Amino acid sequence: MGKIRKVHGFIFALAFVSFTVFIGQGCTDQNLVNSGLLKTASGGSVDNSGSLEHAVPPPLYNLGLNLSGIAYWNNVAVFSDMAMAANGNNGRWDGGNSEAPLDSGGNPTAPSWTGITADYASGNYAVSWDGTGTLTSNTDTMGPVTVTQNNGVQHNSATLVHVQKRNAWITFNTTPPITNIHIVAPASETYPGSYFMKDYITRIRGFSTLRFMDALNIDNPSVKNWSERTWPNEGSRAAQGGFAYEDIIALANLLGKDIWINVPGYATDDYVCRMARLFKYGEPGDKSNAPCNPTAPSSAPAGAIALNPNSRIYLEYSNEVWGGIWVNRQLIQDMADGKTVTPSVIAQQALANSSLPWPSDPTQKMLGLTKILEKRSSDIFKNVFGSRKAQVKFIFNVQCVWPDGATPGFNFITAAYGPVSNFADYFAVAPYFDVTDDSFTASVNSIFANFTNPVLDFNPSTGSSIASYLKADLNMANLHNLPVIAYEGGQGLAGASNLASKTAAQTDPRMYTMYQRYYSIWDQVIGKDHLFNHYGYIGGSSQWGSWGLIENGEDMGSQKWDALMSLARIPGDANQDGVVNDSDCAIVKANMGRTGMWWMQGDFNHDGRVDAADMAIVNKYTSGSLCQ
Repeated sequence: MGKIRKVHGFIFALAFVSFTVFIGQGCTDQNLVNSGLLKTASGGSVDNSGSLEHAVPPPLYNLGLNLSGIAYWNNVAVFSDMAMAANGNNGRWDGGNSEAPLDSGGNPTAPSWTGITADYASGNYAVSWDGTGTLTSNTDTMGPVTVTQNNGVQHNSATLVHVQKRNAWITFNTTPPITNIHIVAPASETYPGSYFMKDYITRIRGFSTLRFMDALNIDNPSVKNWSERTWPNEGSRAAQGGFAYEDIIALANLLGKDIWINVPGYATDDYVCRMARLFKYGEPGDKSNAPCNPTAPSSAPAGAIALNPNSRIYLEYSNEVWGGIWVNRQLIQDMADGKTVTPSVIAQQALANSSLPWPSDPTQKMLGLTKILEKRSSDIFKNVFGSRKAQVKFIFNVQCVWPDGATPGFNFITAAYGPVSNFADYFAVAPYFDVTDDSFTASVNSIFANFTNPVLDFNPSTGSSIASYLKADLNMANLHNLPVIAYEGGQGLAGASNLASKTAAQTDPRMYTMYQRYYSIWDQVIGKDHLFNHYGYIGGSSQWGSWGLIENGEDMGSQKWDALMSLARIPGDANQDGVVNDSDCAIVKANMGRTGMWWMQGDFNHDGRVDAADMAIVNKYTSGSLCQ
């Protein structure tokens, strides 16, 4: 609860948290094609001939995805071990009205309960724990417990029969002493060679980059020293630090994806150094908080798993510190004002250096200190990565609707250290699209009329349009020789007024067309090859917004999800593995003749059914045998 998301410069509380477009048959606005605003694979008209000639796939958008964290307001099943998603009302395990006391392994040391809000598939889950304590489920059936002894330690195992229920909690009670708790999904539901759910991997592998801002719980400023980060052997990732960095490395290495990671706002210099060493060398460090040496270790740590050298790291300091609503913003303001001592020695030295051009205005001084901390993070990472420093790309996060707000910070860092492009690689914005005024949300029709003009107008006559904002962003980025990318974006309807129409707009077929129009504007102004990270992966609709591409883990698609698939995937690539072949043919054949279908079920032309036209698309772009 209480997460904040901004849209077009407005603030809402959030409880959940040149490019070619493939134009399908049925739901695409043909007027966009006729006007030349949406391009086709050939640069001309849409091919509706159903030709079975093999074709070169159209150029694809570089689309990334903001991944969800472990929290009770979303239901994404990430890890094959449910215990890694344990999350009560007050902490990982709850005892009464507060978090239960935990041992060094994340196990409760007092009677407690926890809940799993993730939408796990039905099946028999292998439950196990050590100790003479008990573990029971209030919601699922657990079979008899088998007890064995191993070197004097009692080991317990049982089978949990789980039945998938939409938006249902799975709850567990425990009485210590208990350690080493696991609730492991069937092998059929686990992605081979990993500890992630198969469905999770299948869905996210269609995106080029994975951003972990929410997954790292980055808006929680309590993580300061390396000892406070999430450790992979300490249970649930609902901890204050979110995912373990080892989880991110495992995902990147499994999928060969680029990653986007955020440095905690209150992290020490040593924290940043050890973070870099973990990604470069697989060195986990320890909890001593000893000073970090950036030089390479003499030998690889035992069992080290480093990030593969082909996955790019987008590195961002904190998150939207220019936004006055954020805890991290106030924390940095307090450091700039001298109310709080910054944990960064580098920043302390900079604040004490009277030769630096520190402004007298408190807000501008805060922005200058932010740039010091951003530069510090970039410098440390690139120093640790050494000859591989090009693998690390540092981000300057700028408010899309007010790029001039970045000018004081840019001026400060330029005067102090030289051109921004010497240590930053990208100018990142969040071009959410929303109605220009809440009066336009009175009906679904008025929402889409306002989206069409002026919000998503290709040649706007006013400044209240995505095209206008992006052009201003591009002009500012060009002043500093930085390319533009998007750290977040998507539709941004939120607020309690006219909630029914805002919610209905999410599932209206016109949302699909608006998304294609939106990204076509991104292509025209910025370019399809420039990374755009959609926000976000999964989440329900409420007055706080409808941010998820899908609402529930059981959803096979949506207007928003399928629009992104039409832009980022080869036509016919149902399973998102990057190639069209017999596997995709099998999906189409299994759903042939069915209605109410989505891209991942074989409906590539977005007409709501799987039929011969979809099979023709598979055959047109297949790298294997023809689909019969």
